[in-house]
Amino acid sequence: MTAARRVSHRLPPFLRPAAAVVLLLAAGGCASRAPFSLPTRGGTPEPNPAPIVEQASAACRAIDALTVELGLSGRVGGERVRGRLIAGFDARGRIRLEALAPFGAPGFVLVGDDRTATLLMPRDGRVVREAITEQLLEALTGLRLTASDLLPLVTGCVVARPEPAGEARRYPNGWVEVPVGAGRTLWAAEASAGRWQTMAGQVADVTVAYERSTGPWPLAIRLLRQPAGSVAGAGIDAVDLTLRVSGLDPAATLGDEAFRLEIGDDVREMTVEELRGGRPMRVGDRQ
Repeated sequence: MTAARRVSHRLPPFLRPAAAVVLLLAAGGCASRAPFSLPTRGGTPEPNPAPIVEQASAACRAIDALTVELGLSGRVGGERVRGRLIAGFDARGRIRLEALAPFGAPGFVLVGDDRTATLLMPRDGRVVREAITEQLLEALTGLRLTASDLLPLVTGCVVARPEPAGEARRYPNGWVEVPVGAGRTLWAAEASAGRWQTMAGQVADVTVAYERSTGPWPLAIRLLRQPAGSVAGAGIDAVDLTLRVSGLDPAATLGDEAFRLEIGDDVREMTVEELRGGRPMRVGDRQ
């Protein structure tokens, strides 16, 4: 029996997508992407940011667990990447990511928490076992994020249960910038009916921009990492990824079994560095 058949890679029932979303993205990541910059000039102090943050994060601040489908496209360094992910997150910092293939076993399954994670590639019979989670996520996406960063980023809170933590500023375009922790910032704007929505954020060196409608959840999430002094979108460390959001379930029930991964004894071990040299969702050659 092959390693790909011996490992347990079946999606738990609550993570199984409809057949219509199993196909890999056929587009995205090819077209040039519009530059994005946050307002930084002409701002004036905002004396009362707490109600703004409270309203902008009302839908996402109390989520204990969620499942979501994410269509990924963009560039990591000079490489194009794209794929379809089924993800499960909970407020304890646990994550499960599955990269879907058109048929058969997933491209990879990642299970972990804020400390360590394991990534299994069932089709190749290879595994990265008990790696530091930040390093493993960086090898996959080029972004150094923790497991706990992902749930609030995907839902539009930027950080879990955001609260003002410094001087807020209001800009001429109507956006309000609010520090919400060390190296964490939220930008909110008034949407229809006078309600505030989170439009962007900063988490360490990752900039996040949200595409929104009138609903509570982002339609798309753009994640950017641009090393200082480099041309936008260029450079070996530059990242520009878009996640198209669908099927977000903020009332998901994720038991411990969702964060377990059974691995056969005939898989081959691989390192984070080896994974970084051959990202599973890479398409085409480095450009």
